[in-house]
Amino acid sequence: ISPRLGHAASMEIIRAATATPAAEGPVSAEAKRTIKAFSWARTFSIAAYMVYMLAFSSMAIDAVGRQTFATVGIVSSVASIPLAFVNGVLVDKLAPRQILRGGSLLLAAVGAVAAYLAAHAPLITLWTLIPLSIVTQFMLIAILVGEGSIVPKILGGNQKAIQSTNALFDLIFSGVGVVGSLAGGWL
Repeated sequence: ISPRLGHAASMEIIRAATATPAAEGPVSAEAKRTIKAFSWARTFSIAAYMVYMLAFSSMAIDAVGRQTFATVGIVSSVASIPLAFVNGVLVDKLAPRQILRGGSLLLAAVGAVAAYLAAHAPLITLWTLIPLSIVTQFMLIAILVGEGSIVPKILGGNQKAIQSTNALFDLIFSGVGVVGSLAGGWL
């Protein structure tokens, strides 16, 4: 049944599908402290990611040139589409904390590999950059999805607080991205 104006049965389907029991009431002080700490952790995590990506891009462009590096960006962006579905499956199967820990550890490992490659410039090729870039994209998406799945648990399903926190996290992501881009251009 497709929803049409004035079609009561289809409107009931939409209302039933979108109705969610909202937990109301004040957010606990402990939840507020957790979200505040989580916000700072997110800020530092995204700042570290921005520094890594600026260094990675600079290293890669110096080693393989702008056109080849553009290919790396295109391939990793296209690859991130199906990997988003894999991330969804992982979030369903693993605990969010496992995803955050594992994602952070894997990003650190990718950073170590990138640092090794930077020290050994002849190893930097299109074929070493593409997997590093894809894994980096995959883990960033996993970390963001993992963070998003923790918020409702922290806030006990309070829809208003969840929306506010998600807006804050988006603001942090965008704000740090802008500052990181400006810093990268300045450097």
